[in-house]
Amino acid sequence: MSHEEHDWIFDYVLQFLESERFDASVMDFVDDNCEHFDSEDENKLVYTDIHREFKDHVETLIQSNLGELGITSEMFMEACERGRHGRDINTVVFERMIAMDDFMTFKKIMVKRNTELQLEALKDYKDIKETAPRTPEQAEEQYNSALRRSMREIG
Repeated sequence: MSHEEHDWIFDYVLQFLESERFDASVMDFVDDNCEHFDSEDENKLVYTDIHREFKDHVETLIQSNLGELGITSEMFMEACERGRHGRDINTVVFERMIAMDDFMTFKKIMVKRNTELQLEALKDYKDIKETAPRTPEQAEEQYNSALRRSMREIG
């Protein structure tokens, strides 16, 4: 089987890797696990465990997607072996697959996302703090105002 016969598999995988379905699933994983990552130089054992889970997660996503067309992981591996240098698209897909295995890239993504979420939480906290009542009278006024709005919506 020539490498051209595998080109359509690379097209299909690239389309999936660039899909919202794939992005959403990967970002859900990142959001659910990035809290364990900090910017310290020392790597923690939990990082390795989470990276392994990430690789398994991505592999399952890709295998499931390929499985919808009846492509087994063995068929995909054969396509990678024979066709990865065939076209630029094939090389891009292969390099993306390899990049998902790279621990340092994964760690940078996780640390960056954890920092982003911490900054969002801090901003939300500051916003809440600015609108929080400073006196018991302000608290009562906010309560009464909310109660009036609620009553208008009901009635």
